[in-house]
Amino acid sequence: MEFEAVRQGPIEVGAAIVTGGGTLAARAVIHAVSLDRDRRTSARAIEASVRSAMARARELGVASVAFPALGTGLGGFPLSEAAAITVATLRDELAGLSTIEHVILALRGAEAYRAFEAAMSTPALVPAPVAVDVRAAR
Repeated sequence: MEFEAVRQGPIEVGAAIVTGGGTLAARAVIHAVSLDRDRRTSARAIEASVRSAMARARELGVASVAFPALGTGLGGFPLSEAAAITVATLRDELAGLSTIEHVILALRGAEAYRAFEAAMSTPALVPAPVAVDVRAAR
């Protein structure tokens, strides 16, 4: 998977590429770039990464997609802000026609769960017609 991704590079911040799933249960993996070369991120980069990943998912015609808390690990972006950006962007992306029926937020740790739970409990202007599942990342 890594070699397949490297062959598609360089990839700009906010973009997303697709590789095969390798040994994972998924048939494809969408790699969204939320960090720059200095391993920094921003609200704009996280939003663009989510939008690009959703565009690749629509192109693949998948029914489900999983997201980590982009930018919050090495990027050091605050969890609550990343959660708010991710959830708002997903709601916006899912409001239109889409094959996506299920979004999994693959999170690590109680703090991430709390941040995304708070973001999801914020009323949306347009409700997303999709199931959202919060799971622990392995």
